[in-house]
Amino acid sequence: MSKLKEKTKKVFKWTKSNTILTVGIIVIMIPITFVGVMLIQAYFATGEPINGNRIDNERAVEITQTQLDEINSQIKGLSEVETVEIQLKVATVRVYVDIKNTVLSDDYESLLTVIYSKIDDELPIADYFTNQDTLKQYDLEIHLYNDLEATGDTEFIYYIMNKNAAMAEPQFELVSEPRNAELADELRGDTVSEGVIEGEDQEGAGEQEDDEAS
Repeated sequence: MSKLKEKTKKVFKWTKSNTILTVGIIVIMIPITFVGVMLIQAYFATGEPINGNRIDNERAVEITQTQLDEINSQIKGLSEVETVEIQLKVATVRVYVDIKNTVLSDDYESLLTVIYSKIDDELPIADYFTNQDTLKQYDLEIHLYNDLEATGDTEFIYYIMNKNAAMAEPQFELVSEPRNAELADELRGDTVSEGVIEGEDQEGAGEQEDDEAS
């Protein structure tokens, strides 16, 4: 029995080659494990914004889901509203409000002001959406529209009220109408008429004049 035990001890004895092999495996496994952990973290974070530490410890207040739900409920209570969606991503609150087609374009800005005031009631603009000294607060966007894209049935109207934390007052913008209508028409191809591209008619006219002269 003693000889058998001695042989067993010799089998488990660390040798130079075994030590080198073990160390090599450990060295190889360290980067593999590191990369594996990063891939797993990236997989579970799919679809989430990467904030880094840009907005860490910058705000004096935090917006909760309960507050957003209350704002959603208040806006839905307006008679002109059909659907409401509120998103909070990367320190920006975006409010998307789909309203009835019966609302006139002239009434959009006043309706935006009403929605803005309801947000102010739950999340005071001065406290949540206005920078304070060195603290950077949230930005706010309110999207108000009667459809998500232009159709031939009704007039497409899309307004955005923007209030970033550095602004003293919000700005209104009618994004469904281009600022440069002429350029927009050119980009859409509206300068093409009767199958002839602008400029080509002049070239054709020149050729016709040459034929008549000959």
